[in-house]
Amino acid sequence: MLSIDFATGLTMRPLKLIVCIAVMMASATVAQDPNSRVGASLDASARKAWDEVRYDLMEIIERLHKHKDLPDASIWHPMRNDKASNQGRLNKLMNEALSHLKIAKLSEYRQTYAGQGAQIAGNQQLIGEHMDKMVAAPEKTGRVSGLWTWSREEHEKRIEELESEIVECKARQQDMIGDMKQEMARMGIDISHQQIADLLLAVSGDTFFDLSACFHNVKQLTNMVAELIRENEQYAENSRKYYGIYVSLVSLLCHAHERARADIKTTYLPEIKLIMDEAVKTRQRTQDLVERNSGDRNRLARLRQNLEAQDTVIKAGRSYTQHLEGQLVKLAQAETQLKRHQEIALNTYETVSLASSMLSVVKKSIEDLNTIQSMELPDMLPLETDRIRSEFQIISKRLRGE
Repeated sequence: MLSIDFATGLTMRPLKLIVCIAVMMASATVAQDPNSRVGASLDASARKAWDEVRYDLMEIIERLHKHKDLPDASIWHPMRNDKASNQGRLNKLMNEALSHLKIAKLSEYRQTYAGQGAQIAGNQQLIGEHMDKMVAAPEKTGRVSGLWTWSREEHEKRIEELESEIVECKARQQDMIGDMKQEMARMGIDISHQQIADLLLAVSGDTFFDLSACFHNVKQLTNMVAELIRENEQYAENSRKYYGIYVSLVSLLCHAHERARADIKTTYLPEIKLIMDEAVKTRQRTQDLVERNSGDRNRLARLRQNLEAQDTVIKAGRSYTQHLEGQLVKLAQAETQLKRHQEIALNTYETVSLASSMLSVVKKSIEDLNTIQSMELPDMLPLETDRIRSEFQIISKRLRGE
């Protein structure tokens, strides 16, 4: 019997091999012929995603299909393919696929925006260094203690140049926000300039933008799968295989939401609690100093400024926590809807052989994905003051490990 070995160790029977070749041919058509009816509407990011994930999608549906029939993990049979090992492989496949699906034009704009932010931070640090050196700088350039030293005027000139670069970087960031707004509109998401600026500040924005890119690419690929099913209605096995790819795509969206919720629950919220706990302890120590220095007005003034700053950190931490908890609710609601789609899709894959029935499920899903995606726009960030905004930015950098 003819078989073909893949890196995963799976083997394919002749019929599956024929279907695999059919998918490869469809993939080549999509990738190489931009005027082809199949996949003609895909944008560059979706075409690239399809090229990167199509084989993973085929393996994902195979593993999802057989998962319920696999034995549970057992210490007596450590090498056999069981539910635990299959789930581990599924998670790895889905994580790899999502890394490609979340790449879109939106990702490029975010990277450019972050790059400008990094340059702003670098320039601000350099400005501080030049200002420190200006204190002891000579009026004219020359040697001081055998070292060549900048004059005060040269430091001032360099500071002006760095400040001018910061202005240019901030202008480019605003341009990027405008481009992102247009890209989001193209994805069917109505979002304001200020909302995008706020979301770029918080980790909730990272999650939202990544999921938006995934939805965008999945919706395009789902449309393409519908075209492939329609064109292969007379070939039941081919239609079923393409429908299996659709099931894999919906499953990937479920997995993306599970990961996003896990990041918030196990990483972001605990880290914010640590930050708040540190601030509360520092505030208590500051309050103790206030009580011990009640007779010194100068010290009291400084300590009260410190208390105000610490209160701002605590307030920002609480607001950030509430914001992320609100996003958790929205993600859970969207995930519930997606899992219903996944269960119905997988059940249909296992029981229906008519291409027309599969096609109706896919078409309905395309409509529903837009509704589910609209549920996920995070609430406006509670940034009442510039100080709160600044603390949000500091907390976000810590959460991102920057």
